[in-house]
Amino acid sequence: MIDPKRVIYLFCLALVIGLVLVYLRTAHVQHISRMVSLASEQKLLEQDLWHQQVEIHGQIGSASQIREQIEQKDVPVVPPGTELPEEPEDD
Repeated sequence: MIDPKRVIYLFCLALVIGLVLVYLRTAHVQHISRMVSLASEQKLLEQDLWHQQVEIHGQIGSASQIREQIEQKDVPVVPPGTELPEEPEDD
């Protein structure tokens, strides 16, 4: 004999499992969409970074140009970690 309580219990259990599966599938699709969005944003940021690097390298110029600019502006060049020489005070 079929017990109506068991049938209702099994039906409710199947319904809950179905709802959980729908929720998990929806969450999975949302996460995949977010990953694709982040990947495209990363690609755009990498392109922007590359353009900025090219622009900076274009502005800096070669080592000889940098050396000339340092000499023209009379900038003291010291090794890293050392202090700049003090300028004599005009009294």
